[in-house]
Amino acid sequence: MKSIEKEISKGRVIFISLFICFLSEFTIRFILALSYVPETGGASLDVLYGIVRMLSGRPLYTNPELPPYAVIGYMPLHYYVVAGVSQLFGVGQSIHDVSALNRVINLLFNVSLFIPVHRIIKNIFEIRDRLTVWSVFFAVFIFIYSADYSGPGSFYLLVLMFSIYYFLCFLKLHSNKYGSELVLSGIFGALACFTNQFGFIIQIASVLFLWLKMKDKKATIRYALSSVLSYLFLSIILIGSSYNYWLRHLFNGLFHFDLISFGETDLYSFVIEIAYLLAITGITLSFFPRIKFDWWFVFLRFLILFIFTITVTGRLFFGLSIVYFESGLMLAILLFSVIICNYPDLKATSRVLLLCGSVIFILNIYQNKTWEMLRDIRTYSKQYDDCAFVAGYVKQNVKNDEYIFALTRQDNFMNTLIGEKALFPNKKLAMSKYYNSKSLRYDDFRQRLKEGKIKYLIGENDNQPAVFLDEAFVGFEKESRSRGYSIFILKASK
Repeated sequence: MKSIEKEISKGRVIFISLFICFLSEFTIRFILALSYVPETGGASLDVLYGIVRMLSGRPLYTNPELPPYAVIGYMPLHYYVVAGVSQLFGVGQSIHDVSALNRVINLLFNVSLFIPVHRIIKNIFEIRDRLTVWSVFFAVFIFIYSADYSGPGSFYLLVLMFSIYYFLCFLKLHSNKYGSELVLSGIFGALACFTNQFGFIIQIASVLFLWLKMKDKKATIRYALSSVLSYLFLSIILIGSSYNYWLRHLFNGLFHFDLISFGETDLYSFVIEIAYLLAITGITLSFFPRIKFDWWFVFLRFLILFIFTITVTGRLFFGLSIVYFESGLMLAILLFSVIICNYPDLKATSRVLLLCGSVIFILNIYQNKTWEMLRDIRTYSKQYDDCAFVAGYVKQNVKNDEYIFALTRQDNFMNTLIGEKALFPNKKLAMSKYYNSKSLRYDDFRQRLKEGKIKYLIGENDNQPAVFLDEAFVGFEKESRSRGYSIFILKASK
């Protein structure tokens, strides 16, 4: 009796610790969502620009080698969802309002992860303990990467987990019948793919498992067919005639060997990002031999290993980063619930690993500089107002065939506020396409610069933008200085 009470007490300690972390992160994210902080991690401003572009009535994907040289880095579904909700509720008059709405929607997506997490633990793992379910969900939530606060990753994880849940339902019922589970899994998998291109990798893993491991041709055909039909439907309604531009934005030049960059940046990240070591631990536990043989367990073990292998090897190529460990990490955390509830001698180890989530939460707050954002939150509001004032002033003087190049030392809302008159609104993506993959040449940019069609430059303080994409800005002089920004105009145009 005492041992049972002791186990319950330990479970409550884990639950309370993770709940405090969950509540803290939820509060921090809600504050950041409503704030004027421009970049919370990943590509917040790039995603925001795409949403604003759709709200202005322009297509998401256009020729990236023509003004405004916009590069959209993700699949279209997230943009459509946020833009649709924005139009539904009449949010779109202010760039800040759209940014806040996008982040709040992402937060709701992350909270909604409880639904597939609860269903997997209850219906697949057959675990009824509520403390375990909630503890696992809290652990999943606090491990969400900061890049998902404003990007498409939150919606991607939600629909992906539903896809995995229905696939596991099929495996659970495999010996009895073929239901609609595979079809639903294929549909949600396609939704995941049209939110983030990495979803293709996970669907490939599912097909390989059905075909090679289970050797079930009927199931393979049904899953593949439902996925392909969903792809075609989503392609028609989301991409349409912009198919060629869509390929150029997302896939042209995506893969290139880059061992030097991997060694300089990612090996360091592998060491300091302790959270991702949990993924490796999850793989180890998933191979634990005493767990009974079930197709759903074999699939989860295979999928975690597949995601880990593809992410590590794929990081040698542009487009895959350590954030893609995230889905595998979540599945590993889910498997911990099996260990906790079915193997008493491993409960201590598993609970320690879940409790590590509290430590990882604190490390992530430090690593992602979230505390610095909260500390300086008022300064970001002033920065937004300054950008809005300068952007509005310059846009009044720009003719139809003229554009503005803004280059500041820190990420801010300047280019998003300038809108379609901003050259290279996604500068980092454009530079990656030019320097790393060599997939975009920007000959039109060089020609316009040569012909004097780029009339205005915006820099911080008295610093004039000098060189971009190996091209020098020559013949500009300072016209005015306002709110910490200097405006430079081409001499010949005065």
